[in-house]
Amino acid sequence: MKAEVRKRIMKKIESKTIARDSDIKKAADQVSKELNLGRNVSQAWVWKWKKANGITYRIPYHQVQPPGDKGSVKVLLMVAADGTKYPAVVVLKGFKKTGVLSANVMK
Repeated sequence: MKAEVRKRIMKKIESKTIARDSDIKKAADQVSKELNLGRNVSQAWVWKWKKANGITYRIPYHQVQPPGDKGSVKVLLMVAADGTKYPAVVVLKGFKKTGVLSANVMK
């Protein structure tokens, strides 16, 4: 089952489209149905499958520089020794000076 899911997802990745968790789950459910395995694929199965196959994706982001000191925004990225990537943490320090966040930041 895992090999067939990999084949289907790699086709999607090669066509330059993002393979999200929902796409992997859908492909795995289809393979399960075709092979008459009669099982539902859990989110934990998708996470383990992605880790085993080295599949990840990044979402494009919009960067905004609030007015004032450029040192007022810090983005913290963390990757564990085993390769686990954690969500980015954004620290906004600029609002301490004025007490209000800029409307540009909230967009």
